[in-house]
Amino acid sequence: MKKLGVVGGMGPAASALFYENLIEFTDAEKDQQHIDVVLFSCASIPDRTNFLLENTTDSPVPVIKKVIADLVKCNIEYVAIPCITAHCFYSELVRDCPVPLINIIQETVNVLYTKKIKSACVLSTTGTARNNLFQDEFKKNGIEYIQLNTNEQEEVMQLIYSIKSGSINYLLFQSIIQKLKKKNVCNIVLGCTELSYFNKFYDSSIMIFDCIQILAIKALTLCDARVKKDILSKYI
Repeated sequence: MKKLGVVGGMGPAASALFYENLIEFTDAEKDQQHIDVVLFSCASIPDRTNFLLENTTDSPVPVIKKVIADLVKCNIEYVAIPCITAHCFYSELVRDCPVPLINIIQETVNVLYTKKIKSACVLSTTGTARNNLFQDEFKKNGIEYIQLNTNEQEEVMQLIYSIKSGSINYLLFQSIIQKLKKKNVCNIVLGCTELSYFNKFYDSSIMIFDCIQILAIKALTLCDARVKKDILSKYI
């Protein structure tokens, strides 16, 4: 099997959850049937959204590039970044990356297209939303992007940063979902890896697509691991 490198720390909780998914999703009976993973949790990487919104001049790109270079020295064969907003810099990062860098946005939209999803609402950081990461990929694949209004986007940001501070606000998440249901939204993409903590939310009228789970499945597949059939059936 191939070795995976993970640029972690954006945030630390999301990175831990991604690694947990790698283990949980692998159809293994012993240690040796799991893939080798090198995860560098670099929580000191500057805030991606603050940079994108021009609240700071402290770019995260040089630090992320340095982490990737350090991972490559460990003979990894693929790189995964369990941070969606960091993919705003994907073109810069992939240019200097000597191994394949998995694109979480493209993989997520591929799943939506395969599942014949016609429209979806993406819960993401303001940085991701304003840089049209999902909008552009949706358009290429003929999927309608359902835009959040300003108040809804502010609530999503509040939710994301509450998780970064160690608080998982289920009531706020449920409130956001109920507002979207009133707008007849039936497909929701968890477009920030912190939001993956809500992927077990169940509502018969809503389909939840978790980007971090999709990234984990793709990484395992590329690294030649066996993925559990029930996990594959959810997204494939």
